[in-house]
Amino acid sequence: MEQSCLVTVVVLLLYGLQKAYDTWFEAADQQKPRGRALIIANIYFLQTTLTNRNGTEVDVRMLKRVFEWLNFEVDVRTNLTSRVSYTYLSITY
Repeated sequence: MEQSCLVTVVVLLLYGLQKAYDTWFEAADQQKPRGRALIIANIYFLQTTLTNRNGTEVDVRMLKRVFEWLNFEVDVRTNLTSRVSYTYLSITY
């Protein structure tokens, strides 16, 4: 009997979470675009001991696809120095 009640509680909890998620997603989906996403992809690191990040292009492509699917405006910047990143963020966002 206890196991049956626990299963019922878990099912109801999951159902409630799904309904809450659906409600949020439905409301957010009506706003187009939902917001802005900035992807800063540094592949090359100058004047440092860090190695280049091979494969970053694939990560950027996948992230961009996900954010666009979620109706975000996506801005991709590559190989920015910390100073340029800070300036870009302070002016743009």
